[in-house]
Amino acid sequence: ICSGFGAEPTSPVEARARYEANRRDSVLGEIYPLCPCQTAKHLNSDTQLCELNKFDSMMEYLAAVVPEFRQVVVVDEDFNVFSRAWVVSELAVAHRLKIPQKLKMRSASSVDRCRRHHGKREIKIEECQASWPADKADILAKIENIPEFNRTLNRLIFGEQDSLLVRFSTELAKKQRTRLATAIAIGVAGTALESVI
Repeated sequence: ICSGFGAEPTSPVEARARYEANRRDSVLGEIYPLCPCQTAKHLNSDTQLCELNKFDSMMEYLAAVVPEFRQVVVVDEDFNVFSRAWVVSELAVAHRLKIPQKLKMRSASSVDRCRRHHGKREIKIEECQASWPADKADILAKIENIPEFNRTLNRLIFGEQDSLLVRFSTELAKKQRTRLATAIAIGVAGTALESVI
């Protein structure tokens, strides 16, 4: 992490707790080390040179130049990833560019939990969070039709047919069937070997 974590919020309590959690490794609980390099950092205050606000251009470039370019979204246990403006915006851009996308979740039960967690409440980009208000404003400014964006986003993630959750479940089921078939084959081979001995 370059240069720092940003200004620590003074209130409300939830914002301070989120700030504290975001600057720590979620497994070890240790504060992430800061990059000690002296390279100039171009943040939101310098929009022309900013390194953070060009993800869509970078994704367009990579999709055009790197044929095997893919997007993998690792979903945390509390599904907070879907409340982050940058993440859902990147999901939508990858979908628009037809970049192959995959979710990675802990287990099949995570899919059910995710559907229950979001239930009837759909993800709305305008309610998503960003560390910098300017980031969220930039993301929203690039979206022509926010209600349509939200509908497309929710179909992409939660839809009943070919959504990211459906693809994850299908892929996981296929892997489980392969493991089961392998285990059965090993068991049958072991039994046959025992009968010969």
